[in-house]
Amino acid sequence: TWNSLPADLQEVLKKDVQRFADYQVAEGDKLDKKAVEDAKAKGVQVISWPKEEVAKFRQIAQGQWGKWAGSPTAKEFADAVAAYWKSKGMM
Repeated sequence: TWNSLPADLQEVLKKDVQRFADYQVAEGDKLDKKAVEDAKAKGVQVISWPKEEVAKFRQIAQGQWGKWAGSPTAKEFADAVAAYWKSKGMM
C-alpha cells in the first residue's frame, strides 16, 4: 500500500508521523514534570541522575534488547528507540 502512494503523499505522511511523535514526546515530558511536582508536594524526595549516568544506563539497556527483540518488529522498535536516543544526544 505504501509503495502505491504517490511520493508527495508519502512525504505528507512521514511529516505527520514525525509531528505526532514529537507531540507524544512533549506530552510525556509534560506529564513527567507534573508527576515530579506532585511527588514533591507529597514529600517524596526526587533524585535526578546525572546525564552521564543516564547515558550509561541506556547503553546497558540497549545491550539487553537483543534478549527480548526476538521478532523483526521488536528489533525494528529497539533500533528506532536507539536511533532516536542517539539523534537527541541521549546516548
